Parts: sequence; C-alpha cells; structure tokens
Amino acid sequence: MTARSWTCARVGTREPRSPIRTKAGITITRTTILELEHYGHVKRLGNWDARPGSSLAKHGGGRTGPDYFRGALELLRATYIGYHGYAHEWLADNPELTGELLNRCGYWYFPHKAWLPLTGRPGGEFAIELVWENRGVAPAYQPFRLGLRLTQHGAPATEAANSPTTDAARGTQFLRLPPAPAAEFDFDAGNRRWLPTPAGPLRERYAASLPADLEAGSYALGFKLFCPATERDVLLALQPAHRGEDGFYHLGEILVER
Repeated sequence: MTARSWTCARVGTREPRSPIRTKAGITITRTTILELEHYGHVKRLGNWDARPGSSLAKHGGGRTGPDYFRGALELLRATYIGYHGYAHEWLADNPELTGELLNRCGYWYFPHKAWLPLTGRPGGEFAIELVWENRGVAPAYQPFRLGLRLTQHGAPATEAANSPTTDAARGTQFLRLPPAPAAEFDFDAGNRRWLPTPAGPLRERYAASLPADLEAGSYALGFKLFCPATERDVLLALQPAHRGEDGFYHLGEILVER
C-alpha cells in the first residue's frame, strides 16, 4: 500500500505560516494533503485487511491498512486526506474510521476551561481567559478571530420582515430574533500558537473595556471563533445545544454594576 502527499498554497497569495516539525524531521509551513493509493486497488491486493499472502501480511508486522493510514496522517500532519476511490465503497467498508480520520486531520479545537469575572463596571476592564487544546494533527494556517458578545437578560426580542410567521393585524410577515447584543468584542484568537500534541493546552487572555454607557443588569456571555479569510465561523468541539442561533456558544453570566 502506498500513499502520496504534498503541500499547497493559493497561487498569487502568501499564506500566514505556522511552522510545525514532523516526526520525520520535516518542517511544514503550508497545508498538507495526504492521498491513499486507489482504495479499490489496495483491497484487491489484500493490503487493506492484511489478507494472508499479501505484501502487507508478509511485511506489515501485524498492522492493517487503517493502521498505516492513521500513521501517515500523524507523520505528515495532514490537513486534508483522500481515500482515492468510490465514496459508496469506502463509506460502506469504513464508517467508523471515516469519523475518526475526519476528526484527526487538520485542527480540532477543544476549549477546556474558562475564567471570567462575576461582576463588571461600565468603562472598566473586562477580561476572560480560555484554555485551548488542538487535538488534530495540524495547525490552522490562517489566523482566527475570537468574538465575545454580551446580551442582557430580559431584553426584548427584535423582529425582521419576511419571516414564515404572519402577523395578520399588520398584514406582513415577521421573524422574532434573539435580543440584540449589548456589547461585542473582537480579538486575535491566538490560534496560530495552538499546535497539536505534544504542545498541550494553552492559556489565552482576552481583555477590553466595557462600554461606558452599558446598563446595569445581568448579561449572558457568548463566544465564537471566526475565520476572516473564509468569512465563516469555526465550529468547536462543544455540544451543539450550547451554540445559539447567532453562532455564539454560551459561556457564562456576568453582573454589571454601577
């Protein structure tokens, strides 16, 4: 069984670099792609399941095709992987392995812990700390932004036209949206420092000032990662139930006092 890999960058651009050194002594500064030899061919030769008489059975030391695929992924720190075959065949044979490899390739961010103030004052410092871990095999090659959002409890919901819900009295359609945020903050997330194991969890601090005109009251704090290059949110390894319709994950509560 063979595989091939290469690194790539968009033509005419200069990607931000997050160098990482592999076990093979290779320093990677750009996205790496790992592609398996054609899956159907590997199976026919008996090298996927180490069938007796195959070259893998003779020389693989008891390992199977999936073992080598996992090892190559770790060795090359691949962001993208391909099985090089027919989707229906691959998925029928390897449903659990597919999920495992999808989670491992590239980056996979886990927020472990959070420190946030219980109270705050308008105009005063507002700082939180988060512990991040990258359980993937590669770094992200673009800088991400961390967004924080404070929403006051008891704030009225807003409305937008052209929703599926009709208000007959007003003769139009309206969509009831979550309350508008009372304050929003934007930071460099620091994610280019979050290298895979053995780098380990890293603690980041994000500090700003609360708006001077912020009303006293209880606020929900939400956070999310965002990629400016793709204009998309970065999903985190958290339960979907913690993610609101606005894309922010619920982090905690803060009491603002005057």
